[in-house]
Amino acid sequence: MAVICPRCGAPYDITLFQFGRCVECECGGWLDLRSGHTLPHGTRAEGGFPMAEIPVGKVSHYFSHLHVAAVELTGGSLSVGDVIRIKGHTTDFVQPVASIQIEHQTVETAGPGQSVGIAVRDHAREHDVVYKVVAD
Repeated sequence: MAVICPRCGAPYDITLFQFGRCVECECGGWLDLRSGHTLPHGTRAEGGFPMAEIPVGKVSHYFSHLHVAAVELTGGSLSVGDVIRIKGHTTDFVQPVASIQIEHQTVETAGPGQSVGIAVRDHAREHDVVYKVVAD
């Protein structure tokens, strides 16, 4: 049985690895063999580099034709290059922030109280929580 890396499409035969472990993919991400999801760069699901998730906001709207989530920042700042996790009832994915826009203007950093647009790789839903993933 193979697990496919969602980032680059590389297949990994899970029978070669003990369950509960991760594999570093050639693309640089860590592949969790139990779920088939990639983890933030430089992290492992177990026994690796501990990571913390800090809630920074909530999704207020998702623009499906643009693949952009409107996020109300409530609990911290967000910068281009930060790794975020968007989690909700049916949503759960991790990605780096490639760009941030405020009122159609590209910015590098946004803080609490601001509403920003972030390009996302997967479908986000209203009320999903946005976490910033940081080293513990």
